[in-house]
Amino acid sequence: MWTVPNGEGPRNHPLLKPLNLPPLGQAGRAAPLLTKTLLFLGEGDPIAAATPQGGGGTIFRAYDKATGAVRWETDLPAGTTGAPMTYRVDGRQFIVVAIGPAEHDAELVAFSLQ
Repeated sequence: MWTVPNGEGPRNHPLLKPLNLPPLGQAGRAAPLLTKTLLFLGEGDPIAAATPQGGGGTIFRAYDKATGAVRWETDLPAGTTGAPMTYRVDGRQFIVVAIGPAEHDAELVAFSLQ
């Protein structure tokens, strides 16, 4: 139904910058989480051997499932290294994602859905 680039990509490279390109996407191993209305997706992290140099990123986004529009995004302290998870406590839904490349302590980051 829709496609969108996941991340800015190398559009700020000196040879590409004058072209004023839209987001190009990041090479990485991003794992999605699909809820009833949202698709959660990080840019991945270059910790994986298969990630090209310059790939991955620290932005974690929620896309509208129907349109692909970014509904929310945040800049994490490091790139995502695992698939997002969801759980519900007392009627409140949470999204949790793992981060922790080699130069950053591993941790879980949790967000609450309103």
